[in-house]
Amino acid sequence: MLEGTDGDYFKSFLDKTERVPLYVDDICRTTQFEFEKEVTVKGINGYRYVLPPDQFDYSINDNCGFCNPSTMSKHGAYDRPVNSTCLPSGLLDISGCQGVLAILYDLVPIIISKPHFYQASDIVQSFVPRFKPTYDDETTLDIEPMTGTVLSAMKRLQINLLVNQFPSIASYSVIRPGAYPLVWLNESFLMDDGTRDDLRSSLFTPQKTVNIICWCAVGVGGRKIRSNLILSHKGYCQVVSIHVL
Repeated sequence: MLEGTDGDYFKSFLDKTERVPLYVDDICRTTQFEFEKEVTVKGINGYRYVLPPDQFDYSINDNCGFCNPSTMSKHGAYDRPVNSTCLPSGLLDISGCQGVLAILYDLVPIIISKPHFYQASDIVQSFVPRFKPTYDDETTLDIEPMTGTVLSAMKRLQINLLVNQFPSIASYSVIRPGAYPLVWLNESFLMDDGTRDDLRSSLFTPQKTVNIICWCAVGVGGRKIRSNLILSHKGYCQVVSIHVL
């Protein structure tokens, strides 16, 4: 099922406990981002959302539609036999969704992962032991929660080729079948100063004004209550004095 925005804006009044859906055209599917922590971008407070590792985990029912059995039926990899069902966790076959790339599908499937196979299964990471994946390979979204405005974003993806053995080609006859990294991409976004100023003037400045008015009202109300208590106390004292006399 397709849902979510294209990433320009998100719904207002975000809840930390809810996931944020985003349709990513590069991989032809909706992803669900989850809250990680609070951040500050150019003086504006926001929520950071990250792409959780379960998005490419095919043991989860929500991901079963993105498991392409034909990939493994033609290309055994990672010690998995031909005709096994799905790729290991952390890999996504996009060959059938990228137009001209689909032409190459029968020869070399196009596989997407996080850079350096970050958060992929152990069998995938051990395939390229020189890679040292870190948090810097994560895809992140920083969103102002009241308006749903994107403050900053980092989209990081790695393109791999699922290479198989080709007995007729000497150099490929002994190769280990698996996803070989081709290139990884880092697409970033940071709100401009105009957007920051608009957020401050249209959202946060009125909030401060309301807070000031509320505190002023509390102060004035407190003084009136105090005055009434003093007058009541005086009246009570006068009544007592009259009663005594």
